[in-house]
Amino acid sequence: MKNFILLIINFISIPIIGQDLKTIKTSDYEISYPSNFRYDDSKTRGTEFIIYTEKEDEKDTFIENINLLIQNLKGYKIDLNQYVIITENQIKENGKLIESKRTRVNNSEIHSLSYTANLTGRNLKFYQYLIIQNEKAYILTYSAEIDKFDVFFPEIIKIFNSFSIK
Repeated sequence: MKNFILLIINFISIPIIGQDLKTIKTSDYEISYPSNFRYDDSKTRGTEFIIYTEKEDEKDTFIENINLLIQNLKGYKIDLNQYVIITENQIKENGKLIESKRTRVNNSEIHSLSYTANLTGRNLKFYQYLIIQNEKAYILTYSAEIDKFDVFFPEIIKIFNSFSIK
């Protein structure tokens, strides 16, 4: 029985380990994502990039995505605690804060937030990493329709955890 369970675990792990990843490296950061996701670095809406998941079908009108915003904080003397308070207050104005917690990922202190909001008539759920480093705020955000949030979330966490600041 023990060998059978190990065989199942190994079988389940193969697609994750063998998955083809693409890595984006800039002078500021690095992030990896599955090659079947679409990367857009056109800087739409002030983003550094947007990584789109796969479209489920022709009826899929909202494609779940990850985006990165980098905000220059030079001269503002804002630390992560202050930035989190500002961000949480903004979320509470138009949405519902679900979770807010501090942790470390890739040698960076990060604050993760989970919240819901109605934007352009859509009920969306968001997951964010907030990082303050080198006088910049890095805001990595996953956006999804509420009922589809969990579909890609395990993969999204891997992408988020691959994010590192140089």
